[in-house]
Order: sequence, then structure tokens, then C-alpha cells
Amino acid sequence: MAFGRSQKVPVLGALGENRYLPEIDGLRAIAVISVILYHSKLSQFPNGYLGVDIFFVISGFVITRLIVNQGNRFTFREFYGRRIRRLAPSLILVLLVTEIVSAFTLYPSELRRVLSSILYINFFAGNVYFLQNSNYFNDSDFNPLLHTWSLGVEEQFYLLLPIALFLLMRKTKKQFWILLAVSTGAYASLVAAQFLKDTNQSFSFYMLPTRAWELLLGVGASLIVLDRRKDRKLFSNTFIDVGLSLSGITLVILSLFIISANKVFPDRASLLVCIGMFLLLLSSRPFWLYRALATPILVLIGKRSYTAYLWHFPILGFFEYFLGRQLGYLELLYCYYFLIVVTELVYRFIETPIRRRKWTFGKSRVLRQLLFLVQVTYFFTHLEQTPPMPKRYY
Repeated sequence: MAFGRSQKVPVLGALGENRYLPEIDGLRAIAVISVILYHSKLSQFPNGYLGVDIFFVISGFVITRLIVNQGNRFTFREFYGRRIRRLAPSLILVLLVTEIVSAFTLYPSELRRVLSSILYINFFAGNVYFLQNSNYFNDSDFNPLLHTWSLGVEEQFYLLLPIALFLLMRKTKKQFWILLAVSTGAYASLVAAQFLKDTNQSFSFYMLPTRAWELLLGVGASLIVLDRRKDRKLFSNTFIDVGLSLSGITLVILSLFIISANKVFPDRASLLVCIGMFLLLLSSRPFWLYRALATPILVLIGKRSYTAYLWHFPILGFFEYFLGRQLGYLELLYCYYFLIVVTELVYRFIETPIRRRKWTFGKSRVLRQLLFLVQVTYFFTHLEQTPPMPKRYY
């Protein structure tokens, strides 16, 4: 199968308008704030890591909506080019800055771990590296890029989803069979995750086969919503729609703040937060919920959620590393202020201009290759360096 400019995805059902959904950015804001508070090690937010699960469901929903809404205008070249323009600039900048800071502050063994993880991250396999070398819930081995494991899962999913949808739509254009295939994949992934959580918990936590069910919940919600636009009778009952919204937001809140998570994957908290997100995305999100999620501050944060997610962990991690202890409240405020400034600068002057340029897939690929070459050069320059500055200054 060719992946050139002429390769199209067959039309599925009725195409919905490809309009902007501000409430999705509101949900992204909730997700990234939850993760940042969790990584701040605040005891009030022990379940904040579930923000990553929220991101996964949203990603499945948004990417499927993008693919299907384009119909016969969809091309693999444009899709992958857009993904590179969206993900690569900020990611590679984070990797470069982390390399430089690590080279001057970490001890050789710590530096080697960081540099090795960067090589995996560049090949969309950060989760594979951390599967072999890190426990997400045990930070005894410092690595300021540990959070990028989730990007590995998403990037691998982005590589596979368009191909899978293309093959499904070539076989059938009937919504039922496509949803059945997606549901079967999600169920198989969840069963595998449940089976492996007792025998290989790290694999269950880090890898796409056992995380796919979360992304596929978003895919299923997106397909149902698109079909719903074709058949206005589907979920047209306002009572049902409100019930879906209330149930969804309640499950998300319970999972993040009330239910005690045991920090194994999957557990009831991760399952319930994903089901809650599925119900939220499935509903029409009534006016009161739309207004709550689409408030300007949440939308602003949501638009910058990817940038903030990338930068928060190195900032918090290096500050804590330098101090040699957990950050206090005042120190956390300094970190948050620094994170806001860095996020805004990167989003406004790097991410947005590159994303808006009409680059082809080829040009995007060249950009990534050039930046990767810089990183490799820096890697080998510092691989055998002598011990850097002491990590404790007082």
C-alpha cells in the first residue's frame, strides 16, 4: 500500500463539521493540571497521574475526528506531517535543553541514563526505554524525561491508527462493523492489561498494547458522535444526554479526588476515569457543562497543555535535584511561575509559527532529522565527560 499524496481514506458515514471544540481544551487543562500537581508531590492530589489517562482518551477522540472528518481529502502524508509539526518542535527543544542542563549538573551515571533515554525518545520509543529502566512510581533513579513515556505511546498510536482505519474502511463502510472492531480491540487490550498487571506490571503500565483500550475508547466515542450527526434520533433524548454528562463528570471527579488508587495499572481509578471521559465525549455536553469547560482560562491552559506537560517535569525535577529535598510551597510557586513563562514563550514563538506554516511531510521530516543530528552530536560529545559540577551547592 502506497503512502503517497494520492492515498485516501474512504468516507465513513456522514462527515461532521470540523469545527473547534473549546470544551476539549478545557478537559486537556484539567488533565495537565492534575499531572503537574501530582508531580509536585502534593499529598492532596495522589491520583493526579490519571491526567495521562484523560489525555489518552482525548487523543483517540480528536485524532479519529480529524481523520474521518477529512474524508476523501485525507492523506497519510499530510496527517503525519501535521503530527510532526505539532509534536516535534517543543519536544526536541525540551530534549536539547535537558541534555545541556544534565551535562553540567548530573553525575556520569545519571547523565548516561538521560542521554540513553533521549535516543529512544527520538525514535518514538521512550516508553520502551522506561519499561526497561524506570519505575514511574519510584523516583530513586532521577531522570527528568520520565514523563515522556506517554508520548511514546501516543506517537506509536498515531502511526498505527490511520492505517488501521484505512484498512477497516476499505473492508466495510458500515459503522456497526467498524465499531465492533474498535470495541474488540479495546476489550482485548484491557484484558491483556489486567492479566499482565500481576505478572509484568511495568509492561502493563508503559506499553501501547495494554494502553490501547484508553485510546480506543476515544476512537469509539468519536465514531459514535459522527454517526450521531447522521441520525439525529440517536441520543436525541435530553434526559439521556444530561445523564451521560453528569455520569461522566462525576466519574472523572471521583477518580481524581475521591477513589483511592493503588498505583497499579489498570485499577478501578484508571478504569472509571476513562469510562467517565468516554461518557463525556459521547454526550452533547449541555450548556452548563460546556460553559464550565469552555471558560477562557481553561481553554488558554488547554491550548498550551502539550507544552506545559513537556516542560513541567524537567523544571520540577531539576529544582528538586539541586535542592536535594522535596520542594516547599513557596519553591513550587517559583517553579509554576517559571513554567508559565517558558510555556508561553515556547507556545507563542516556536510551536504556533511552525504549526501554522504549510510545510510538507518531507520538509517536516528534514527538520526533525536536522534537530536529531544536533542531539546525536551533543550526545557523543558528552558521553565520556568527566564528573560535572556537584549536584549539591550547599
